[in-house]
Amino acid sequence: MKNQCGWIALVGTSPGRDHLKGPEKADWLIIGAGITGLSAAHSLAEMYPEARIVVVDRQRAAQGASARNSGYAVSHENPGDDELIGHSGFAGFEVDSAIGCAAGEEVRKRISRHGIECEYRDSGYYFAVNDPAKLTHIEAKLKTLSAVGASAQFLEGGQLAQKLGTRHYRAAIWCGNGNALLQPAKYVKGLLDALPANVTVFENTEISGLEPVRGGVRAIGTQGSIEAGQVLVCLNAFIPRAGIDNSATFPMELSASLTRPLTDREYAAIGSVEPWGVLSTRPLGATVRLTPDRRVMIRNT
Repeated sequence: MKNQCGWIALVGTSPGRDHLKGPEKADWLIIGAGITGLSAAHSLAEMYPEARIVVVDRQRAAQGASARNSGYAVSHENPGDDELIGHSGFAGFEVDSAIGCAAGEEVRKRISRHGIECEYRDSGYYFAVNDPAKLTHIEAKLKTLSAVGASAQFLEGGQLAQKLGTRHYRAAIWCGNGNALLQPAKYVKGLLDALPANVTVFENTEISGLEPVRGGVRAIGTQGSIEAGQVLVCLNAFIPRAGIDNSATFPMELSASLTRPLTDREYAAIGSVEPWGVLSTRPLGATVRLTPDRRVMIRNT
């Protein structure tokens, strides 16, 4: 058994880019070539077509955490008890949903604009449980999700089994109108391959510190440096690697499995159901997907 990222293995790699050697200058420097960094590079290239934009990553571009997640485009979360409509946390839930919807729309636009084939399915997914007692305040959750623009439906028993092809899950809220599924490695690779000519990418380039210089910032690498007027650090939990302390972030490693495709017989045995995704209603619970190519992905802690 190979210990590798299944998503990346199915996609293959883009042509290699050079690593940073010696001094460079740029108008914009982006540290991190994941979804955030590459999306920022696209936006800046559109806003400033004459600018030189440089993106660096400490490993192969588009092969970090962005390519290794479960592939959920989340516009609407499962609301917590204090986030239900009429409770003090609802205003914050509205804001989170608005941000999620805007981000989801941006993903859809980029997929369409750049012709990215990433198995995108705008079909929603399920907040599901094996024990129905663990799915509480159902009516209030349906009203809350509807209030922020989501489509939501409660399913249980045989009705749910027909959707998922299994009776393991006994109750669920399906949530759509913004929530979507995709193959994350294909999406982020598509962003990388579609970068315009005024964006330069340096791979296998670690930035260990930032220092102010006249007119901007110098990023210090092991074999070179980059001076830029503006710097975006798009490293999420790895911000301290760029020499920025007190980022209030920390990395967390999770594991997942991705099966071979189900055979025709196996697929028929579960009712030849449409691809689906299930999120747990409990923090750090299991995430499960049936992918368009009939694989089962299970992510757990």
